[in-house]
Amino acid sequence: MTAKQVGAAAEADAQKAKASASITMLATSLWVVVGALLSYGVIQTVLKAAQLFNG
Repeated sequence: MTAKQVGAAAEADAQKAKASASITMLATSLWVVVGALLSYGVIQTVLKAAQLFNG
């Protein structure tokens, strides 16, 4: 491989790593949002059940 090919390969690897980090951040953010909404739903259900059974 020539120096130019090595540089191009290194640049391609850097772009893949950047894209991978971006996808990982997006996926993690989605899990946080879904987890927060699920927790909110569970809390609301518990509160409504408590109101129902306590009058």
